[in-house]
Amino acid sequence: MKVFSDCDQALTAQQAYLAMYAFLEKHMDRFKGVGLSPLMSDLLLPDGQSVDHSVVGDWVNAINFAQKGEVDAQFRLVPRIQ
Repeated sequence: MKVFSDCDQALTAQQAYLAMYAFLEKHMDRFKGVGLSPLMSDLLLPDGQSVDHSVVGDWVNAINFAQKGEVDAQFRLVPRIQ
């Protein structure tokens, strides 16, 4: 059984980008200062199952947010704090 069988809808290129953005933003918020190492350890196994099933839920949520237009990926300049 594949872990993504409940979200087999096609995404536009923009929706796919926004889903990836939302997913990585949540990951970076969760693991501040660690980088992508924890994410890389959560990759899929050869049988299609995830090492960490909570990551699958995060990815499905990111897809849903992107499809509903609920991802804010606008570039913003913020003042540097000295």
